[in-house]
Amino acid sequence: MMPVESKRRRNLVAHNELLVKVITDQAGTVDKGVLEGIMNAREAGSPVVRVMVEDDGKRLVIEDEGKGFCSETEIIEWFETFGTPHKDTEAKIWARFRMGRGQLFAFGHNVWRTGEFRMVVDIQKMGLEYELESGLEPFSGCRIEIELYQPLIGEYPCPYRSMQNFNMAIRKQIEFIEGVVLVNGEQVNTPASSIVWDLETTECYFMFGKGTGLQWYNIGAFVNEWSIRTAGINGVVVSKVPFDVNFARNQIKDACPVFQRARTIVHENRIRKVRKAQRRLTTDEKISTLCDIRDGAIKFQDVDNLGLFQTCNGRVMTLEAIRRIRSPWCFAPADSRLADALIQTNVAQCLSDDVLNELGYDGEEADFFCWLLQGSDDFEKIQYLWEPMKRFWRSFDGPGGLSAGYSRESSIIPTEKLSKAERRFLRVMENMRIWKGRALCIGISDTSNAWTDGGTYIAFNRAYLKNNFPSTSWGAAAIMTLAFHELAHDEDDTGSHLHGLEFYQAYHDMTRGNTLHWIADLKVKMKAVKYEDKAEEQLKREQKQEALRNARLTVVNKKSVKAHVVAGVTGAADGIVFARTDSVKRHKRRRF
Repeated sequence: MMPVESKRRRNLVAHNELLVKVITDQAGTVDKGVLEGIMNAREAGSPVVRVMVEDDGKRLVIEDEGKGFCSETEIIEWFETFGTPHKDTEAKIWARFRMGRGQLFAFGHNVWRTGEFRMVVDIQKMGLEYELESGLEPFSGCRIEIELYQPLIGEYPCPYRSMQNFNMAIRKQIEFIEGVVLVNGEQVNTPASSIVWDLETTECYFMFGKGTGLQWYNIGAFVNEWSIRTAGINGVVVSKVPFDVNFARNQIKDACPVFQRARTIVHENRIRKVRKAQRRLTTDEKISTLCDIRDGAIKFQDVDNLGLFQTCNGRVMTLEAIRRIRSPWCFAPADSRLADALIQTNVAQCLSDDVLNELGYDGEEADFFCWLLQGSDDFEKIQYLWEPMKRFWRSFDGPGGLSAGYSRESSIIPTEKLSKAERRFLRVMENMRIWKGRALCIGISDTSNAWTDGGTYIAFNRAYLKNNFPSTSWGAAAIMTLAFHELAHDEDDTGSHLHGLEFYQAYHDMTRGNTLHWIADLKVKMKAVKYEDKAEEQLKREQKQEALRNARLTVVNKKSVKAHVVAGVTGAADGIVFARTDSVKRHKRRRF
């Protein structure tokens, strides 16, 4: 029997487990869930929103003065049903599909009190069911009490270490929302309309040069933060009209026209900021500027005198300075001691190879700069200017590379093999007693003027000491600043030579104020010890000569006595000799 053909239309439906997943995964943090509660309160027309932490961080309360839910029909359509679209007549600010309340459900046992109604939600105990109670004494506004599944304040795994930590997290989420938001009685928001901004358009407020990145706010509600490397500038952008954001409200869609226009303004201001920079740019600002050059978003002539490239000894170079290189150059690891040594000895200019990875370059190193500038309008002219320096490129490693013939190893010279001057130097330095328990020694290295293991010793290169006499002003300054440099390293720097913020802070503290008197002390004490050593050597020579003289005199005296004895026996005429001879004879008679 042939089957009967049938064609029907059916609706696609979502499984209940998907709704549970949507509820639990919308917000990763409590403060993000609280943001949703505050936005709902503001959309309900509440001028003030109160957030309170009670019962030692086990309960969270959000209370507003908005219109709340006015009927059971509204509760069924707007509270019970997830995803009901908002109508244009509702004049909502952020809301679109009535999903945000689920973020509060994810963190605890919820009790909602509004109008004559009370709703209880507990997804851990009741799943997607909820209790609805009506006919209660009318409540103005809406109050949400949440018995948290996990205490709010305390040691891990609590999400916030202190109440101040929680307050700061809420402040970041709603910092520029209009109205008043109180957390435990303290206002944590500053309405955007009350601030003087660097720039204001009909769609957005802009402030530049503040903060650790570029923060984006959707009508005062935090969306996300771009790093300076991505944005090229730090600051804040707050929209006056809604951005088109993703479902989780943590990303603005690229297609959003408001966002596109705001991003153009950000880009223009980051270029303007970089052009006017009279300071050393951060690493993120350098990379962001180089990305603009690579992408043709900025003309390299506008930034050719900014220090954009890091060398392997911590300095920066401009594009113009690099273009004029007419000696060997290469890309090398930023922390390479050997690269640092090549720079210090004027053998080669070594640029940090980090920039190659940051800009996504995988071609021949010699062609990097022509590749970087290919987006420029007058690339043919630029390429002609940059071609000569390509001839001076050398590889850092590999056969025939700049590192060939150099040893990366270092060794310590035994004390018995040190020269007198070297021992004198160590004696003076050790007597300063400022080395935090580290022993001082002298060694040999092709790549380092000095090195340390970060805890037990500091070694000075013998060749460096020979070229920097510690008994001179310039030598003492060079050696002591080098010693402080190594003392500021609290980790082994024998293989690499990176300098972080903690290193520079430690070095700064060691070389400020009266600590630099050690430079003068080294010079003076080296001279004094040298004179003392010379005086001691002279004294030893004199003592040795005196001993030799006394020894010779003793021999002469013995010979003289023997001669006198012989003279007495043979009847010499000298009475004194006879007397001495007689006494000798009497003495011999007594002994025997």
